[in-house]
Amino acid sequence: MFPEYLHAGWLLSAAGAVLTAVGAGWGAYRLRTARSLVPVAVVRVTEDGRIEVAGTDPHRPAEGLLEPADPCLRPGDELSVRPSPRTPGRYTAAPRPAEALWAGFLAYGVLLLALGAHALATQAPDSPAAHPLRMVGAVFSALPFLAAGKLAGVLTRIRRGTRVQGRVTAFRRHPHVQFNDAPASQAQVEYEYAGAVRRAWSPASYASSLGTGRPVAAWVDDRSPVSVLTLGTGLFVFLAIATVAGPLGFAFLLGPLWLG
Repeated sequence: MFPEYLHAGWLLSAAGAVLTAVGAGWGAYRLRTARSLVPVAVVRVTEDGRIEVAGTDPHRPAEGLLEPADPCLRPGDELSVRPSPRTPGRYTAAPRPAEALWAGFLAYGVLLLALGAHALATQAPDSPAAHPLRMVGAVFSALPFLAAGKLAGVLTRIRRGTRVQGRVTAFRRHPHVQFNDAPASQAQVEYEYAGAVRRAWSPASYASSLGTGRPVAAWVDDRSPVSVLTLGTGLFVFLAIATVAGPLGFAFLLGPLWLG
């Protein structure tokens, strides 16, 4: 009755293969990028705002300008930079990402591959695989894996960073996160680190821009003293949605496969 390519096993296996490839490729790219970073120190900030850096690892010499220049950097600051592939002597700061979504894609892809193999081994070839609830379940059950990847990245950045106390000085519109069709906000945090007062935008998302001037805990990135992370409302909303939708998705996805 149903074409063979609509069999649950083939659909789940195909989706699993794509997600596994995306996760593995993304993870390999992140690893290669991390290994290419060069540790440098700021040696001079010129009057026109240019920042000169020099390598701190004798085995990986580096010398040149940091672009774009951050006005909060001071001589003696250490950070990790990415060499420009096109312009020798130009470097870009490379803060640690506050997410590990690639791991979520990889883990969920492996799970779908296993479920696809199970479906192919136990169901008849004409099984109605394209059942709407099964497809909804496949989408919803991915949320816990993505939430776990997001949380893993946040915890890694917190564990490797330095906790400081600061205050919110401003808010700006988040480039892509929204709450109830309204744009989310990002907080600018003023904090003291290594004897200097600095300001940096946190990548965390907030449901509103209320609270300017309030104290906030932040974690200074281990790769750059002018990159911070705060715990906004976006992380907790994501975790709450994954907690609610995840069990429902697994029920829709696994029920037809295991109950027939």
